[in-house]
Amino acid sequence: MTKEPSRAKQIRQARADRVFPCDLPACQSGTALRCDQETGKPPDVGAVSAVLGIAEGAHGVNSRRMAYELPTAIAGLLSSLSEHEGMFGLSSDLWFRGQADSSWGLLPGVLREPFLASAASRMKRLGAGWPTDPVRAGRATEYELNRRFRRKVAAHLPDVDDLAAVYFAAQHYGLPTRLLDWTTNPLVALFFASLGEDDRDGVVWSIIPSESYYYRFIGEGQLAPGVPRMRPAPVPETDECLVGQLKILFQRFDPPFVSPEYGPDEEWLRKAEVAGYRMFPRLLDGVLPVVPGLKLARMRSQESCFTFHPADSGDLTKHAVPAYLVPASAKRALRLALRRIGVTFGSVYSDVEGVAMELKALLAEGMIIPDGGGPA
Repeated sequence: MTKEPSRAKQIRQARADRVFPCDLPACQSGTALRCDQETGKPPDVGAVSAVLGIAEGAHGVNSRRMAYELPTAIAGLLSSLSEHEGMFGLSSDLWFRGQADSSWGLLPGVLREPFLASAASRMKRLGAGWPTDPVRAGRATEYELNRRFRRKVAAHLPDVDDLAAVYFAAQHYGLPTRLLDWTTNPLVALFFASLGEDDRDGVVWSIIPSESYYYRFIGEGQLAPGVPRMRPAPVPETDECLVGQLKILFQRFDPPFVSPEYGPDEEWLRKAEVAGYRMFPRLLDGVLPVVPGLKLARMRSQESCFTFHPADSGDLTKHAVPAYLVPASAKRALRLALRRIGVTFGSVYSDVEGVAMELKALLAEGMIIPDGGGPA
């Protein structure tokens, strides 16, 4: 008869006893964890590791730390949410974004310095007649990426004339765009804040997705062409102020096009008030919050929303609030704790790629162990 491996036996026993260390916040609150009732003492770390499905000796994880980090992170996020609701009310939206390095800005791919510098370098190598200014070179590269992506994905998307759907797909599959990913689910943001850059602190950013978005039409046959208009944001993906700008980015020359406007400055606002008109100041420097139709599986699982950044819009860090800082030393423990409550690559990406990413993550953590504990 094959002897049961000691680790499997330990897991069975620990799960039957449901014993955890008593010095953790959840144990003290009595909501999830409890001490060994017979001895009144916390069990050893190995028993806790077994309950969580982790062998400390094999993976180098402090299980007390792992069990502590997730409640701490969630408490921090809930505190930020409560503060927000106290200031703005329960009906006010809040969007979240997790970044593995807290020093990174809140700029989309095509407006980041590496993309612009690389585009300018390529144009210089092409010689005379090509734009070498980083902004112009970046814009020319961006147009070409969009054009080629739309043509090549025609067999994979139901309607390539739906420019918003094409653009959102480009963003979700890693193409540099003017979109920045956000989510309405703070745990998804926490997951991304804990991924990678393990020597740097991560951060969960939050914003109120509200903007007075000013724009004007460019094109023939428009009602009052060139007159500034204002749209309260967030807007749906079908809104004219977004679609009109996407036409330019895809170089689809059927008007109307849309050009973003700076909106009223302080003098405009003062004059309007004196004249009895009500004008609204910009709140996010012309960044447009967009609520997409969740047509892709991973967009649904990530509860996605976006900010669209026109060329002259700024870095959103001055308008965002760091809802929770993830210390570098806590990242690995937090990833493992999130996995225990079902927040994984597989759940966040919810497709074949997500399954492969999750298995690779488990392999990197040393958690791919054959059933039965190996050969007899």
